[in-house]
This record gives sequence, structure tokens and C-alpha cells, in this order.
Amino acid sequence: AAEVIDACRRCEDGSAEEDGGAESSSPSPFGDAAQDALHRCVTHPIATSHPPDGEYVARLLKLATLEAERSGRELSDRVGDLVARTFTRRRDGADEAGWCHKTYVYRHPTSDAERRPDGDDDGNDKDDDDDDDDIRDAPSVSFRMHRNMFEGGTGCHEWLAGIYLAELALTRPTLFEDRRVVELGSGVGIAATVMARGGRARDGRDGRRAGRPSRLVLTDADAGALANLERNLAANDVRVEGYESNDE
Repeated sequence: AAEVIDACRRCEDGSAEEDGGAESSSPSPFGDAAQDALHRCVTHPIATSHPPDGEYVARLLKLATLEAERSGRELSDRVGDLVARTFTRRRDGADEAGWCHKTYVYRHPTSDAERRPDGDDDGNDKDDDDDDDDIRDAPSVSFRMHRNMFEGGTGCHEWLAGIYLAELALTRPTLFEDRRVVELGSGVGIAATVMARGGRARDGRDGRRAGRPSRLVLTDADAGALANLERNLAANDVRVEGYESNDE
């Protein structure tokens, strides 16, 4: 949460530079620009469709309130409304304690000819604007997972192996394209979702995407992990044809 607050505060630094203000070693005030950035972050469509843990949001807004008070600023109406709704909301679903959603944004690799040249040091901010547009338009995936591996189960936890496998599927799509793929220990479904979605659309192939397997079989030893996996696949618009459990 503190990292998000720091990132929002840097929006104030940008405003000061545009106004020609001198650089200061003291922290920037948590003013209108920072609070606007925080509001956009908390109310972003991804954050509302795949909400983070309620305790995390409460901690984030509490830090924002303290930062505003420390810099002598009042909370904006929009952030104040978020604070009021968050701290007056009735806490339901104790079984959801410790669960959260994580969202990843990724890009399909392009050929060297399609890559943009590196930005020049001519003070032109166009490349930065293009990067922002790329991130906004880039595909994203969101997953429900447990922060504590021992409480949520190993299959409901985030593992670097899944992220590395997803990166491999993106950068080496021919390894998976039109092949039958079995993933042992699919976990929350990071790699599975990326593989099922495939890469860039290919012309003249009935809308098929590069790198998409002909069949994808996902496994996990824990029934709870499989149920959470199916839920994550549905949330990311990945159709599941069949579901089997060996639990008795």
C-alpha cells in the first residue's frame, strides 16, 4: 500500500515540474493530483471487477488520509467518499480473509520491424504517451489467490514457475501451437490462461491466434485448487469443456 501512495505522490512531482517549480528534497504534498491518481487506481474497472482484499483497500485509504493530513491538505470529495464507503461497509465473508486478486498486464512480442525505436533524448514526451496507450490497450489477466500458501493451499498461491511458463508461451508460441499440452500443477491458472488465449491473431486462419494449443489439459492434486482454477479461468473468459475431480 505504501508503494501505491508513493506512486500517487509522484503525480504531484509532475505537476510541480510543469509549473516550473524547483526540485525539493522534501516529500511532495498529497494534494489534488495525487488523490486523483489514487481514486483512478481504486475505481479502475480491473480493481472493481477483480477487487483486492478489503483489508488492503482499507489500509491504502488510511495511509492516504494520513498523508493528506500530514501535508495539510483535505481529502477530495471523491476520495472522501471512498473512505466513507470502505469503513462503513459491513464485513461479510470471513472465509474470504486472506484472499486477494492480482492482475497482470502483458504484451504480445512483435517482430524487430514492428518494434518502436528507442526514444531520443530530445525532450519529446511522445514515446511516454505511447507507452501509456500501450499499457491501457494491452491484454490483462486477473486471478484470485491466497496470500498465505499454508492457509490457502499451495495450488491457490502465486508461483514464479507459472509466470515463467506464461512468458515462455508468449515468447516461443511455436512450442505450444496446435499441440496437446498437459500442465502438471496448474495452480491459479496464470500460464494456462495465457496459453488458452494465444498470441496475436493470424490472418487467413479463421481467427485462430498464434501459439494456441489444440488441446489444453490442466491438473492439480488439490480439489480446492481446481475449483479456484476453474473460477479464475471463467473470470478471464477461458471456456472449460470438462471438469473432473479424484477426491472421494
